[in-house]
This record gives sequence, structure tokens and C-alpha cells, in this order.
Amino acid sequence: MTLLGALCLAERALCEECDADEMAEAEKRGPPAEGDFTVFGPIQFGTLLESLPDAAQAEPPELLRWYAARVREIASAHGQRIPAPVEAYLVQFEAARNDSDTA
Repeated sequence: MTLLGALCLAERALCEECDADEMAEAEKRGPPAEGDFTVFGPIQFGTLLESLPDAAQAEPPELLRWYAARVREIASAHGQRIPAPVEAYLVQFEAARNDSDTA
């Protein structure tokens, strides 16, 4: 699974050997540059879409706005077009406001 907070960006089953190989490769590359979230892609939009309703209900507005920006950043870095159902959630997240924002 590729998780970004409450969002599941991708999910794929790997055998133990493949998982170990992937982990070894990641360790060779080392940690990504600070603030580089592009390593979380490419996004599996069907998987992401399943996690969006729960995030919309449970997460605070500032985090929803942050999620929307990161999803756009990751998709763009991987040349992915955001499907309409996911885009609808991102627009909703971007419009989310704290109670103090409207006071």
C-alpha cells in the first residue's frame, strides 16, 4: 500500500521476494528530498477514490486542502490525468474551510 495520511494512493500485492527486492531498492535510493511527494506515485485512482469519502468526513479542512495539493502534485509528476470523480473530491477539499475562516 502507498499511504499519504488517510489517503490510499495505490495498493498492489507483492510476494515476499518481490517485496524484499523493492524494499532493498528503496533503501539504495535513500530518502526522498524533503517535501518531495512524487515518490508516492503513480496513483491508482480507483484505490484513491475508495479512501476519499472517509477522509472527507474525518480530516480537518487544512489537511484536506493539503491532500488535494499533494494528489495534484503527484499526478502531474507522473503525467496522470485526474478522473472526474476524484477531481470532484479534490475541488471539495480545496474549498474546505475552518470555522474560523468564515468568522
